[in-house]
Amino acid sequence: MLKSPIRVGIVGWGHIAREHAKHLQTAGARVVGIVSRQSDLHLPFAVYSKIEDLLPQVDAITVAVPNHLHASCCLKAVRAGKAVMVEKPVCINADELNELESLLPVAQVPVHVGYRLRFNPSMLKLRTQIKGLHSIKCIYRLGIELLAEDRDTSGDKRLQQ
Repeated sequence: MLKSPIRVGIVGWGHIAREHAKHLQTAGARVVGIVSRQSDLHLPFAVYSKIEDLLPQVDAITVAVPNHLHASCCLKAVRAGKAVMVEKPVCINADELNELESLLPVAQVPVHVGYRLRFNPSMLKLRTQIKGLHSIKCIYRLGIELLAEDRDTSGDKRLQQ
């Protein structure tokens, strides 16, 4: 018996979100909707104004919004029992960290935190040194606790004031 493709929602609709949609569809997932402030989009899937409206329609979400919104989206999805893919940082302050740390063991849903090194100077140098290279795959195991102590790791100066 064939399994139905996983139903995925995308939170955000900027450049990275469109890349996520392309790769999800290539991998066989079915993008069923996005959450966007843009209401005039003409897409082959539903557009929602709130994540709460998207969550009942999907099995998983990918979060593609500014860093300071990552934890909020992740928490809402986990509370709804949905798997999450979010790029780092998953959170930017200790309160978000504490909430995630208390919720994740209870919720028992997969949360994947992506960490891209596409523009890392060492990776750029390595790429030029290896002939015929098509891709570099790096896997890092970082503890969420490294984001603690109220440090803003987003680089967003508006949040650091």
